[in-house]
Amino acid sequence: MAKTLLGEQHPLQKLRKRYITGSIVLLILGILVFAWNLLVAFGVYYLNLGYRWAFLSIDEWMYVGWTVFIVFIFIEIIFFAHYYAQAQKHKETPMVFQPQQMFKGRKLLVYTYPKGVSGGVFSKTHVKIDDETILNVRIQIIPERELWP
Repeated sequence: MAKTLLGEQHPLQKLRKRYITGSIVLLILGILVFAWNLLVAFGVYYLNLGYRWAFLSIDEWMYVGWTVFIVFIFIEIIFFAHYYAQAQKHKETPMVFQPQQMFKGRKLLVYTYPKGVSGGVFSKTHVKIDDETILNVRIQIIPERELWP
């Protein structure tokens, strides 16, 4: 699993884990409903327990099974659609490095986020990568359109 620098999971990973757990629970419940329907059918046709031995008739239990099946499919579609929408919203932009520059006699790599933005107020952080390389991380704090009304 992808973890951030602080050791916390990315929100998409948490959402994915939650939806996988929910899907497993729905699958287990669906299997239990199917097994119950098989047990009811077995009791009616092979053990001759009567059509209403399980509080409902076999036809009504089949309707319950189909209803549960349709509801579970609908919930799975909602899980998928919500996860896909969140994934599209959190799509990360690739790192863009500008041409090589020098800073204090070392190679300077510049990373700007968001990609392709030049106006506004940026944070400026220098991170020493090794003895020959420094990374300049520029993150936009205030967009250009918010500076001047």
